[in-house]
Amino acid sequence: MSVRVVITSPGAATVEEDIEMRRAAGLRIRFASSGRLVLLLAVMFGVVACGGSDAERVREAGEDTAVEDGSVSAEEPPAPTTTLPPAEPTTTAAATSTTAETPADGSALPLSASEVYELVAPSIVFVETETGTGSGILIDGGYVVTNHHVVWPHDMVWVVFPDGRELWVPVVGWDPFADLAVVGPVSASVEPLTLADGEGMSPGSTVFLVGYPAETDLYPQVSITEGIVSRFREWDLAGLTLFQTDAAIAGGQSGGALVNTDGEVIGISTWGFSEAGFSVATSAADAAPIVDWLIEEEAALWWNQSLREPGAGDFEFEVKMVNRWDNRVFTFVGEIGSTVDVLIDGTADGVFSISSPWGVDLLVDDSYSGVEAGTVEMVTDGVHYLEVWTLLDELPFGGPTSYTVVSSSRLQPFEDPDDGQHLVVGDIFGGVIDYFSDTDWYTIDLEEGDTVVIWTDAIATDTAVFVDYPGATIDDIAHDDDSGSTLFGESLNAELVYTAPTTGRFIVAVQGLPGSTGGGYFLGIESLEG
Repeated sequence: MSVRVVITSPGAATVEEDIEMRRAAGLRIRFASSGRLVLLLAVMFGVVACGGSDAERVREAGEDTAVEDGSVSAEEPPAPTTTLPPAEPTTTAAATSTTAETPADGSALPLSASEVYELVAPSIVFVETETGTGSGILIDGGYVVTNHHVVWPHDMVWVVFPDGRELWVPVVGWDPFADLAVVGPVSASVEPLTLADGEGMSPGSTVFLVGYPAETDLYPQVSITEGIVSRFREWDLAGLTLFQTDAAIAGGQSGGALVNTDGEVIGISTWGFSEAGFSVATSAADAAPIVDWLIEEEAALWWNQSLREPGAGDFEFEVKMVNRWDNRVFTFVGEIGSTVDVLIDGTADGVFSISSPWGVDLLVDDSYSGVEAGTVEMVTDGVHYLEVWTLLDELPFGGPTSYTVVSSSRLQPFEDPDDGQHLVVGDIFGGVIDYFSDTDWYTIDLEEGDTVVIWTDAIATDTAVFVDYPGATIDDIAHDDDSGSTLFGESLNAELVYTAPTTGRFIVAVQGLPGSTGGGYFLGIESLEG
């Protein structure tokens, strides 16, 4: 059977000691959707004829365990014996719909909420990471479609089916612009769903959201809410149509299904906005070719998968910063309870930070003198980030400076393909916030008196824009955060009207702001003259 145990402090033992004891017993540790640390204990019981005792076999993560009636792989744990509640829908009506008369042509009547639920719910999965939870849609081939912001920045996620079966599943790939991701494949006994075209629907049409909003249960029940199509929104830069609906949504619904009264998946729920409770779903017709591409091309995740191979990376690097917006990022695999020592020394005053897989700073050294160094204990397993940069007031626009970076853990350098790209007025460039607090920098040539508008556009990333130039002081650096227009809700986009004070090469920097997930953005530079 599969049993989840919430960690507490038994007797005199601390939580940390409890974790270590359970790890020594071969238990798999992960986070529950409520944020509590839990253990997943998979135990197969058998009766031994001689002696009358029970034989227990504990399956560790990543280890295959054979049993008499078959085998269980690491990717497919046995179904839990926990008694689950019956799959009855919990419908919240956000709009009143009327029962349609039988059409004269004999076509099928619209399905009720209960009928839609019965048809769709078995193929809607609960997706869980250390960062949070979301929903997913089982499609053909055993793949699950969800949102990029649900799984980012992880390469493995937990998938739980409504029948209680749960799997540890790899992330196949993602599209950070469309906010889509694919995980799998998984073997499933339920029918997959098809991404259908609902863009011909009229505003006022009845729709349903099916997923796992605001879940805290370890084995959650699928929820369904009902509403209408309020309007359509077009994101031309990304080539996406978005459904806006008043069907109730909450955190955890992301990646779930927007379904019509024929039981077809016409959208992938993504965001909620405004006090009115509107939700937005990406058109399934637009998502389908992106999903096909992710599966067929097995689009690589940004980090180097060889990082997980023994001996990957190195312990010491010499790095060079070419301007004060430049930085260097390294990744390393941390193991809970282990410690990592880091030291940087260079020709200017540097800063380094070590952050967890979900962007929480574990250690920052920004002292203004001497060598920056520190030791940090890992609080979770997974890919961690070491970022090295220079204080803005320490390094002039043109740089450069160099640093020696030394670590007790093997580091894998990450080369950001956006940094250093040269743009011209009239360009629209697609960049990606690859990790929490990522800053991408670009160059552009302007003449004194040139006036341009610089803007960003994204649906999943909060960005700020900065403009710097040779000889500029910190106070001369122009910046903007949320002045840009947006497709829906509160603006996360930047827009800055800038007049060049001199002739030369300028830097345009785009920074992912704290609290936002990584994702794609468009950067545009337009002339306001003539």
